[in-house]
Formats: sequence, C-alpha cells, structure tokens
Amino acid sequence: MRCIATLAVACAVPLTAQHAYLDKISAAPGETVQVFASIPGATSVSVARSHYFGLETQLLDSGPLAGGTQPASVGSYAYVADDPLLDITGDITLEAWVRPKFVSATSFAGILMKYASPSDTAYGIYLMPGGQLSFYLSETGAYSTANRHVTPDALSVNTWTHVVATYDGANKRIYLNGQLETTQPRTGAIFDSAQPLRVGAREAGGAHFYGDIDGATVYSRALTPAEVQARFALGASSPGVLAGAVAQYDCEEMVGDKLSDATGNGLDLTLVNHATRGIPGPSEPPCCSTPEPFTTSCCSMPTNWCIRFSGGDRYNPDWTPIWSFVVPQSWDPGFYSVEVAGAYTMPFVVKPTPGKEERIAVLANSNTWAAYNQWSYSLYSRHPGESINRYVGLRQPNPNAQLDLQTPGSGFSPRVDAERYLYKWLDDHGYEFDLYTDLDLHRDPTLLSSYSVLMISGHSEYWTWEMVDHLEAFLYAGGNLVNLSGNTMWSRVTYDPTFTVMESRKHPWNAFPLVLPPGERWHSQDGQVLGGTFRCIGRPEHRILGTGFGIVFRNGSFGSYAVAAAGHWAFAGTGVTHGQFFGQSSLNGNAILGHEVDEIHPTWSPANIQVLARGRAFNADFRLDVSNCNVRRFLPATEGGEMLNFDPPGGGAVFGAPTVAFGGAVMVDAVASQVLENVLNRFLGQPACVFRNGSGVNETGFGCATLPILGTNWKTTVATNVNTASTYLSLAVTPAQLLFPGGGELLLSPVPPPVFQAGNGTHSVAVPNNSVLLGAWLYAQGMRVDMVGGLPSLVLLNAQDVLLGQ
Repeated sequence: MRCIATLAVACAVPLTAQHAYLDKISAAPGETVQVFASIPGATSVSVARSHYFGLETQLLDSGPLAGGTQPASVGSYAYVADDPLLDITGDITLEAWVRPKFVSATSFAGILMKYASPSDTAYGIYLMPGGQLSFYLSETGAYSTANRHVTPDALSVNTWTHVVATYDGANKRIYLNGQLETTQPRTGAIFDSAQPLRVGAREAGGAHFYGDIDGATVYSRALTPAEVQARFALGASSPGVLAGAVAQYDCEEMVGDKLSDATGNGLDLTLVNHATRGIPGPSEPPCCSTPEPFTTSCCSMPTNWCIRFSGGDRYNPDWTPIWSFVVPQSWDPGFYSVEVAGAYTMPFVVKPTPGKEERIAVLANSNTWAAYNQWSYSLYSRHPGESINRYVGLRQPNPNAQLDLQTPGSGFSPRVDAERYLYKWLDDHGYEFDLYTDLDLHRDPTLLSSYSVLMISGHSEYWTWEMVDHLEAFLYAGGNLVNLSGNTMWSRVTYDPTFTVMESRKHPWNAFPLVLPPGERWHSQDGQVLGGTFRCIGRPEHRILGTGFGIVFRNGSFGSYAVAAAGHWAFAGTGVTHGQFFGQSSLNGNAILGHEVDEIHPTWSPANIQVLARGRAFNADFRLDVSNCNVRRFLPATEGGEMLNFDPPGGGAVFGAPTVAFGGAVMVDAVASQVLENVLNRFLGQPACVFRNGSGVNETGFGCATLPILGTNWKTTVATNVNTASTYLSLAVTPAQLLFPGGGELLLSPVPPPVFQAGNGTHSVAVPNNSVLLGAWLYAQGMRVDMVGGLPSLVLLNAQDVLLGQ
C-alpha cells in the first residue's frame, strides 16, 4: 500500500507482525511499568516470576486487551513545518554539502525539499535513480518531469560535493563544487505548497537520502556565481550566514531531536528516527573518512560535523501504552517476564526495596540484549553502502531479547537465556540475590555499596565508562567480583540524555569484516567521548577483570578446563587432581568453554593472578590477536582461557571463569558447581553450614550460630527429627597441605561422642588459638545415623568452607 503523509507526520505503517516493548526493563516496588504493543486482534498481557525458562513460572498479574496495531515509521530525515519565510515563489537558492553513501538504481533520494506527493510539491534538490542531481521547481503543485533540471553526470559516492541550485526568474542553474554545471531556462512563479521543508528525504514516507548532509540552506534570492564560489572555498566549518538566507542548518548539534537554524529565524529542524550524528564534515581531512586501518594520527577529534541519514533507521516508535502495572511490595527482587499475546515474552527486573538488599548483586546484561536488537538496525547491522550502525533504541521491540528462544540443553544462547542458568543455580543452592540492569549500574554510583559480591554471567559485552568506574570503586572498597561472562567489558557504549538510545563507536578494525573510518570513532552522546574497545582507549579490561576477550568457538564444539591448582581453596571438596578435566558438558552449548572466552594478557593483566584452571586440548575457531589495537589477526587456538583468582589493590577479590557457557555448565557439572559454591562462601565471609543429606532420608538442615573464632568454641545446632539417632561434628583444614607439609587432615577437636536424642542438638567445637590458622578455610564434615525402616543407617555428610576469623 502507498503511504500518503500529511504535513510533518511521518508515513507510519501499522505493523502486521507482532511487536511489544516496555517503557523500562527494571523497576523497584511502587514504580509503574507501561506495556506497549502492536498486536492484531484481541490479546492478553501477563507478568510472571520466571527464573528458569518456562519450567518454573509463577503468574503474578494479567489482563485481557482489545489489541490493535500501532504505526512505526522507517527512515531518518529532518523537517520543519511550513512557514511564510519558506513560501518562496520567486528567486530562490538551495545549497548543501552532500556525500552519498549509497545510490539506488530505482528510487529518488531527497536532499532539501518541499514535497509531499506527486500532487503537492513546490521546490527542492534531490538525487535521481542512478545519482544525478535534480533541481525541481513546481508550476502547479502537480509533479512533472518537465520541471526537473538534471545534471548530466551522477554525483560521486563517498565523496563530498558542494551543491548549489539557483533560480533568478529567467534561468535555473546548478553549481557543483563552485563551478557552473548546467543551466536551464525557466520563467514564472514557483507553486506555493503548504508542505514542510525536509532534509534527507523527499517525502515523509520515503525517497530517503543514504549518506551525509551538511550546511543545507534555503535563500529567498539567487546567489551570484562569485558568492557560490566563495561558499565552496569557505567549506562547511564556519561559512557564516549570507543575506537572503531564510533557513541554514550547520548540523553541529550532537544530541537531541533538533537541528538549529543558524539564521536566527527559528526554523529549527526536528529529527525523525535518530539520524547519525558525529560524522566528520566536509572541512575535515580526507583521512578522517578513509576506511583504512587506524595506523595514522592525522585524524584527531573533528571540529566540523555533519549528519548521516538512512532509509533504514528506526528507533523508539513512541506508541500508546496498552497496559500498565505497579510493582507491589510483595514481589521479591529478581528476574521476571512480561508476556504479550501468549508469545512475545520480554525480560523484566524487579529491584529490591532500598534498605532490604541482599549480600549478592547480579548484573543483567541489558546493554548486550539491546546491541543485538534486530527490530531495527543492531550494532552489527550495516547501512546500505556504508559502515556499521551506531545506535539502538532502548524503548522499542527487541526480538533478540525474548525469553525461551531455546529450551535448556537444546542449543546455545549468547543473550538473555544464557544468564538464566545462574539464576536457577543460585535459587537451588539457597543464595538470595538482587538483580540489576546495566543501566541501573550506570546511573547509580552507590548501587553496589551495600553488597559483598557482584556476579556477572553470560555475555556482558557492552559497558559504559561509568559502569567501569562504579565496579572499580566497589572492588577498591573491598567488594568481591565473580565474573562468569565471556567477552566481558569489551566495547564502550554511551546513553543519550533521556537514557532511551544507546550508542557504540567501534574501533576501526572492530566492525570486522567492515573497517571504520577513524574520524567516526567519537560518540555524539555523552560529551563526544572516544569510542572503541576499552583496551584500545586506554583502559584495558584485563586490569580490572584479569582477563579480556580472546577466543571464539563457532564450530559447535566447545572446550573444557584442566585443573592447574588442585590444592586451591576453590577446589575444596571436589577431589580433583592436577590436569584433571572438568566442564565437559553444559546446558548452554556442549561444554564449559564457549562460544566466546576471555584470557589473561601478558602485559595488561595483574601480576598477582593465580591460575586455577586452563582450557586445554580444544580446537577453537580462532584466537583474536588485537594487542596493538591497529591490526586484527586470527590465530589458531588449542589452549587458553583461564579460570583465575586475584586480589585487586583495594582489598576485595576477583574470581573469574570468563566464558559465555559457564552458567549452563554449572547446572550439570559437579566440579564447576562446587567451585562456584566455594567462591561465593569465601567472598561472603560466612560459614555455609547446611549439611545436605545424600541419602535423601532426612532433609532437615544443619545451621551455624556463630562464625568460628580462634580460641573460642564454635557452637552449632543440628536440627533433627525422630528418625535421627546420633550426630557427629568436626572441623578439618582443607586443603591441609597448604598449611602443614606432608598433607593429611588436621583435627581441631576430638569427635564428640554420639548424642542419641530427638529434637534439636547443640554441639560445641573448640577452635585452637593458633595464629597460623587465621584466615584459613576449614572443611566442615560430619556423619549421622538415621533410622530407616526401623534400622540404623549411616549417612555421610559434606558441607562447604568455613572461614576462621580473628
């Protein structure tokens, strides 16, 4: 169907496919969340607590809806509503600097136009199919090919051209780069259309310009040949405003939806669909726009900017909400889902009520979810004829952030589903945690101050500079990081002032196989900061995390860890030996190392790292060598990707098992699961005294009343039932060889005699006042006799590490 736009309204086609989004993806109790959708026919909305795919879902709220489609326009351009100053019927000049990036063989491309449809047009300059420039002046409002004045040759693609079209009541003239190109006789008035003036499109519904525009200007007189040559010679950085200019757009703004009118007449342009800012203008050195490896310093931050339009841009459609809900106080913090029409399921995070935080914070990788959004261009999409996309909307549908795109064990997910395995594991092992999005961490420098541990999992690829600041502050204040994410802290992003658009400016080689011009590396948002990978903008992620992205598995066959430090406390209770492999299976892919894995760097990583395990004997697709930030090389990889532990300067600790598939592996691999348990218990500084009954006969737990302190009695309580005949309790150093040469267990107190009783039994274990034990990790163990079928049955019990304090 053909879309006919009215006035400045974009040609917005009602969507026939199913789409939905939320106005926010995290909220605290008491906050309102709005749901937006374009769904044909009657539908429904529901909110569920959904940690682990569809297998464990608790419906919390729902409602029926009438449904209906909502419009979404495609293509970026700018417009200003009609104004008497723009109703030019006599002499006129249209000027612009243009750099086409793509020229269609079948479609027009508007540059500077007052046009709505073939029946309502006034004046303008635009590209013909094939790339010739057309200067159009209407006689009756009806479009006629006889009113076109077309250059004989097409404009050059990827090259700046200064375009000027003049009409003096007798002749139409087109100048290119200051020189007269062609003349056509014409007399009479120009038809006065009430349509808005548009830059970057011929009409609201299409004929978009793909490329860069700067200095678009409308004059109510014809410039002289000398003035045209002078304007070309001045360039676009500081051209000034000539007499007769009624609207001039120098495109220097970096944020917002306005392009200001330099004439002072107030005819500011409004942007539609977020055209790309921060593109070097025509006055910048050619090397700024040359798509070559970033090996030259000729291009510093540009001072002349232009704006890039594209017919495929689509951001934040601004729909009418169809439903809303208030997060009640009764909802526990964590991961939720909002489902529309029984199929479109969106992630949603409930934050804790202030003052009721747990000790573990987990980061949901909302930036990565957005980066892969294919509803419009993702950060991996290519605009026609040019380089990779720079923006994604945060308030728009995101098909790649849907839940349950896979079922556990059915394949591999690098996005939302990759993170949900950790949520399930934490639930199953009794660890209470709070969940936050990347945007939450970015906006609140105090967010982590009440937590002992921050956990990252899955694919936490895109970070803001502020997020890194806040993580560093947390670590330097004594916080602990558990990094279970591959490709972590890889690329810098920024947000616009409304926090609804995310921007990425990748390093020139980072958009492989595309190569980005070095002058396009500066963000338009958040102060025109330098973009790229953190390691190449002076802040290597290895210094904070210990590791950085390096190994890629795409062949479906992931790798495993080989133990490198069997005596380390992280392996307590696993029984592993040096060189033993673990992590050979995972619910997310087929093993623990994949599909992207981080590794230690010889220069950037801290010197005090202890390698606990290392990937070995695998066949990865490649290792990425980007150490000099100028050349991207792909090397063979058969080992690498370390599990590590180290202490940053401030007193906290970092444990890293940086692989996207770790969460899926910890669900099915006993060694990986025990390692994660050991790490959390040590970082939390608490004894984990829940004895799990391997027989399944007596499910009652074993609770710690106090932390073991040197020279005191450690009192513990065993919750028993009528089937419990006796209990034993002891503490033993593990691994003993770290403290006492020769190995063996160190019994801290005699095994107490059996206590035959029903009900709760309290036991006390003396902890020696031995300074060598300070900070040691002990392994609590015991045994119990349960009555099974009237007969006593011995049950061996194993618990987790207990930290000895002062």
